[in-house]
Amino acid sequence: MRKLKKTRVYEVTIKDGHGEYTHSRAGQSKAAVGLDESGRISHAEKLLKVKYAGYFSVQAMPDDEAEKTGIQFQLNRAAGNQELTVTERDPGFGMLTALDSTGVAEVQDFMRRRDQDPDE
Repeated sequence: MRKLKKTRVYEVTIKDGHGEYTHSRAGQSKAAVGLDESGRISHAEKLLKVKYAGYFSVQAMPDDEAEKTGIQFQLNRAAGNQELTVTERDPGFGMLTALDSTGVAEVQDFMRRRDQDPDE
């Protein structure tokens, strides 16, 4: 079994007219996440905080609901027993695809074999 890659995860807090909400996402750095989130939020929202949450292991998994890639990522942190799922619609997906290209290739190969016609 190959060693899993790791990525940084950040907690992002945003405020809108209904209050504050926080979500977690993978990112290369606090600055990169803040810049990306600032470009995603509407004019009615304000980015309040980007906080480092720690390193999480990255594992590519099949996602039958994914329209383009068929891939999702499970991010796990042993300390605190935290888990995060990143789909192709989520911020950080492209970065994780590049980070774990070997895992992505393995999942794509598995899915090809799984979906292959047994008569071929």
